[in-house]
Amino acid sequence: MTEYNTEWENNSSFHELLNTCSPSCREYESATIFKTWLSTAHCQTSTDILGNVTGCINPQSEYKILLTAHMDEVGLQITHINSNGLIFFRRVGGIEPMSLCGHEVTILNKRGPVNGIIGRNAQNYNFTEQGLSFKMSDLWIDIGADTKEEATEKVWIGDFVSFKPNSQKIGKSRICAKGLDNKTGLFIVAQTIKKLSKEQLSIGIYVAATVQEEIRLRGIAPCVYNIKPTIGFVVDVGFATDVPGSSQYDEPTFCLGKGVGLIHNADNNPILVDCLKQVAESKKIPIQETVGHTLSGGTDAMILQLTADGVATANISIPCRYMHSHTEMCDWEDIEYAIELLTQTILKIDKESNKYLFK
Repeated sequence: MTEYNTEWENNSSFHELLNTCSPSCREYESATIFKTWLSTAHCQTSTDILGNVTGCINPQSEYKILLTAHMDEVGLQITHINSNGLIFFRRVGGIEPMSLCGHEVTILNKRGPVNGIIGRNAQNYNFTEQGLSFKMSDLWIDIGADTKEEATEKVWIGDFVSFKPNSQKIGKSRICAKGLDNKTGLFIVAQTIKKLSKEQLSIGIYVAATVQEEIRLRGIAPCVYNIKPTIGFVVDVGFATDVPGSSQYDEPTFCLGKGVGLIHNADNNPILVDCLKQVAESKKIPIQETVGHTLSGGTDAMILQLTADGVATANISIPCRYMHSHTEMCDWEDIEYAIELLTQTILKIDKESNKYLFK
């Protein structure tokens, strides 16, 4: 098995991606970096009308494998600015109000980023038996403006908001940052096609960085219609169960640092999952078998599987703690494992494509 490098802080490419702000509907920063990565892999690239970025190797091949990861992250959107210059917002994706208060944010617009802090009325305790309780409407963004006029010189209704970039290393190999869902998957896809570009392949390899996954999986379908893949691999984070209250069992079932998650549910083709498992066992790549968070849905795999004539689909799941918060946590070793597993699986399918026609 490959000797894995846990010194992730030396990887400038991943650092650059983690410092981008790409809330759903405003994924431009991550898209620019992804296109640069694809150019180093000598891929033909294109961007569709929604903003999905795709690239390919061997476009002449009729047998096509699609590697996809969404590049958007949860965020906010400005809906109102009051007379005191305080900014109100709605959520973009699944964010809980409790995860927002007191955190730094970056407001994105054509005039440049604006920093702010999410506040609430600290005199309104509103304690319940479950603890402090408040709604999204109880929160606002403070950019230090005294009036609406002062605030609107910098921001306006409709601007999108991201958590402020904050990446750091904790412990041996843990990565903490906003937007690991799903900059982690985006990095894995890019690194995999970079490795595959050095191989002599007979099949077509397509990659897609999709938009708007966090708002009901909206971006993936046009990619599938355009590419018409035989097989699709969706790389995304999954809920780690190695923290208190996350597992219904005595022991956690999906842990950081213990390998890639292979999911047994309706969105995952059992033949593909078995192929991934065989490769992992032969190459001694750690994996974790799981049933996922739900029987179906939660990632682009659900839409990919059902689009056009249907696609044989499998998730590559990376354990993630504190998902959809201002600081998520993954393990660098799991990222390395995923790159190796995807690369070796595609090399296997390239040699044995007749076994994986799904006709």
